[in-house]
Amino acid sequence: MLGAPTAVAVCVPGKHDLIWNAHAGSLSIPIAVAFAELPMRLTSKATYSTATKTLTVSGKLLAENKPAAGRAVWVSTQYPSVLGDRTLGTAVTRSDGTYVLTTKTTEPPPAVETFVFNVYGAG
Repeated sequence: MLGAPTAVAVCVPGKHDLIWNAHAGSLSIPIAVAFAELPMRLTSKATYSTATKTLTVSGKLLAENKPAAGRAVWVSTQYPSVLGDRTLGTAVTRSDGTYVLTTKTTEPPPAVETFVFNVYGAG
């Protein structure tokens, strides 16, 4: 049975390439196949000001070779030791796909990682 089951619309919002209900006896299981925005490209640049002790991470997100607006970009530090990683925060992409995260930190981290989930959760 094709259609947009309510459970799928609530669990996985947005456009789906294919939606159907699988039936097993009296049990109905909604199934959705969501599209992936490929290619996806996330750029990032980190700068640190020793004068203000401020780390700024900026960049741009393109999905399907177009600016991706309104998307959360996670920014974390990368430590190659037992200190582990630390989340610095999230930035939201603007209409042109750019983002900026500025945060105070006592010293610059050795490395910074940026990450974005596509619309339906695959990293």
